[in-house]
Amino acid sequence: MKFRYTSNFYPVPFEPEHFINGGHVDITDWTEGGEEHILGRVAIDCLNVNRVMDERQGPHLFDVCDADSQGWHDVFSSLFDVETCELMPEVDSDMIFDNILLIHRMYLHPVLQPWEASIVYHMARLQGLTSILVMLSGATSLPTKALVELGFSKLANCEFLYLPAMRSKLPKEDPPFPPLLELDEAIDYTSDVLENWSEDDFDDEDF
Repeated sequence: MKFRYTSNFYPVPFEPEHFINGGHVDITDWTEGGEEHILGRVAIDCLNVNRVMDERQGPHLFDVCDADSQGWHDVFSSLFDVETCELMPEVDSDMIFDNILLIHRMYLHPVLQPWEASIVYHMARLQGLTSILVMLSGATSLPTKALVELGFSKLANCEFLYLPAMRSKLPKEDPPFPPLLELDEAIDYTSDVLENWSEDDFDDEDF
């Protein structure tokens, strides 16, 4: 299994939302012939908080989130005080983080379902241990118990969950990664992922 991460990055942002690196992760595996095929896809953004804070005369952190989408606006408002950029009292103030990762949506072919918790765990660590992963409570098919075991907490007054990467916990009953794929099956898996991804009713401007 491999995570193939593709992301946008503006070396010199000229709009506030350019500080947020939009991207996606393709979850892939190989056939016995060495051909790589997509078994799942995750839309995920990354905001490097320190980069915004270090930018001289740069935008306010809230303005970056607000300019991007309603989803990022809600994430910021749930994590931080809008005026001071201090963490809200109900959020763990001992967290050390540089990045906020926001999962917009996730689609896994059913063959990957046994590894869904493990995939979410590794998503939280995509940019290292000084990250917070945020997602809507219904972004995965994982039951509440599994999310709690991973280390997720719920943000107050909203439907977002958050997971500090340094406190994430690998699932206790994580099965071995899947064996090499049969070619015909692998082609079907990839087609299924791409069809469901393109047909998914998802408005990026709202989220």
